[in-house]
Amino acid sequence: MAMRTEMEAKLTASRAELLASIDKRNADLAPNIKSVASEAARLEAEALLVKFARSIDEQRDAERDVFVTALRNIEERRATEFASLRKDLDTLAVNADDGLSRTQEQLMELASMTQPPSN
Repeated sequence: MAMRTEMEAKLTASRAELLASIDKRNADLAPNIKSVASEAARLEAEALLVKFARSIDEQRDAERDVFVTALRNIEERRATEFASLRKDLDTLAVNADDGLSRTQEQLMELASMTQPPSN
């Protein structure tokens, strides 16, 4: 019985010593765990920021491409309208010149008809 009591006392002391050792080890590891967790969180945040920045750049590039395409379309339309306007103005100028020439001929005919005969 005495031996059993002694063994239980030693077992209890060993258990207490083991628990104290585990608590000390946990206390020693806690700053390292916090440091590692903090570094992991920082790296993850940095990776997310890089991914976000890349996404913003891709979106900006896509928007720039849309604007460039729209500007090219506007420039093509403007060039087409300008060519059409120029053609219309050339046609108008030719028609006006023809009309003026015909009018001048008609005025000369009219003038020759209405002139009093020369004696």
